[in-house]
Amino acid sequence: MCSSGCYYGHLVAGQTRLLWGRTPMPEMIESPATSPELRSQLETIEQARIFAQGLGLDVDEQYTEYVAWPGDRIITNLVVAEPLSVDSRPFRYPILGELPYRGFFDEGRAETAAQVFVDQGYDVCLVPVSAYSTLGFFSDPVTAPMLRRGKGPAVETILHEFVHATVFVDGDAGFNESAASFIGQQGSIDFFSSDPDQAKVREQQIHDNRLVSEEALRFREEVRTIYENASEATDQRVREKRVRAEQEARARLSRLPLELADPELTSKYVGLNDACLALRGTYGSDLTQHQVVFERLDRNLPKFISRLKEAAGRPDPRAWFFSISLSEGSSRQAFTR
Repeated sequence: MCSSGCYYGHLVAGQTRLLWGRTPMPEMIESPATSPELRSQLETIEQARIFAQGLGLDVDEQYTEYVAWPGDRIITNLVVAEPLSVDSRPFRYPILGELPYRGFFDEGRAETAAQVFVDQGYDVCLVPVSAYSTLGFFSDPVTAPMLRRGKGPAVETILHEFVHATVFVDGDAGFNESAASFIGQQGSIDFFSSDPDQAKVREQQIHDNRLVSEEALRFREEVRTIYENASEATDQRVREKRVRAEQEARARLSRLPLELADPELTSKYVGLNDACLALRGTYGSDLTQHQVVFERLDRNLPKFISRLKEAAGRPDPRAWFFSISLSEGSSRQAFTR
């Protein structure tokens, strides 16, 4: 496996390439060489920056430049789970502390690193990532892979990353990622509220994503229970139970009332190995609790973000954030469109 120095050297090279490839968005928008589709997408991102600032997120000079990066990703994240575990193996980073993934600009490096862990008996999940936050250390650009997913997901992504640049709780990746995911999703719905057609599509996309996530998280807990009752990792009965449980989980996924996605295709291709389930837990386990807080703050996203900022300064940010009482807002409701 590549040494720490080798790994960080590759990160520096990738980040440098990204920074050198930037073009100011106003220049891109005004250029006659820019396609009407790209111009419209960049104008939407500019509007989303203004919207994010109005929500109380720190935007600074983030996402004011564009990089024409090839492919479907900027980096590939590697997630690793130990045998008989659906929790991620943490990676340590300077300043950031522990994170449940390791990012690679070079997809080949990610695959090589993943194989090393597989050879050692770990489970792995490789995930394409179209954007990431440097937490304000650099001016993060809009990227071509981000825009290829469409305006709705692109707005969700930059709102997600603005949250990371605004609030970062050391040592709790699950809280950071789930909060950013919730704000990105809800914020993108609110952003498109003046465009009923686009808002409806966003609501349908998020509805589908949450249903799939809930089912995957349900399966994750089933697998956790199977492992907790296992006597050893090589027990054939454990593997057989897990295989049957996954078959049942995929059958449930195929019957989900998805509005845009094809349930059959979703059930076939969604990642349900242990490492992918660990990643699901990082991003999705707290979404229901975030929804409760949002409802109790009268569905007011600026209030939600203000509370998140305040939580970051508390001794136990997670506990304080989710401790909001019923008297502070409306009663719990399900996600509605």
